[in-house]
Amino acid sequence: MEAVKKAGRGSEVARGAMVKMRELKRDLEYAMVRNQASTAGGATTGRTMAGMEMWLSGYLNNAATGTTVTASTAVRSTTTADTCTTVPVTSGVPGATAPTDGTTTAALTKTNMDLALQGAWSNGGNASVILCTSNNKILIDGFTSIATRFVDVDAATQSPIIGAANVYVGDYGRHTVVLHRYMRTSVLLCIDPNYWALAFLRRPMARELARTGDGTKYQIICEASLVCRNQQASAKVVALT
Repeated sequence: MEAVKKAGRGSEVARGAMVKMRELKRDLEYAMVRNQASTAGGATTGRTMAGMEMWLSGYLNNAATGTTVTASTAVRSTTTADTCTTVPVTSGVPGATAPTDGTTTAALTKTNMDLALQGAWSNGGNASVILCTSNNKILIDGFTSIATRFVDVDAATQSPIIGAANVYVGDYGRHTVVLHRYMRTSVLLCIDPNYWALAFLRRPMARELARTGDGTKYQIICEASLVCRNQQASAKVVALT
């Protein structure tokens, strides 16, 4: 393939490496925002890093209207007692068992999202980013507010139809709402970016392996882990429909 001149690309090997690097980037992002548990690995399995859901392990309080509620870094969407669980962080290390949603769920409401934001704020955090999937983004777009939307439109262009909210302003600050395709649909994350990082033991790189005949082979290497500098600065809402 390298000997053939192709339109749109100079090297098939370089293009293949680029595609795999992008795949690795998506895999890292997928693992970071989900409930993946941390493991030390073994002789036949690799190590795994704990996702954001594993780090956020506050008290699972009931958040439905009309009940006694407490702000928390992990807010349950329903008052019904269920098997919804979260794993505590002990000595700065998340548990090895992934949290579960239980069988009783409820739709996201402004009340339980505000409770999660309050939980992070009460612990000194500034959860400036709200990560959500498409089903919860639609519900956030439908929240009632006291604001009127104004959009500057150039005279030469058509007026757009505004049907989404990208910023939520509440009692605990200004929060950017980010639509995320890799999250679980049953969870909403309220994140303070100042307390999250991605650490590398070995940064992504492509290393050529021994050739087999006329074939060229490369190995993509990366060792990374999600770093949570203070899990109480962020929060989540769980057991969502």
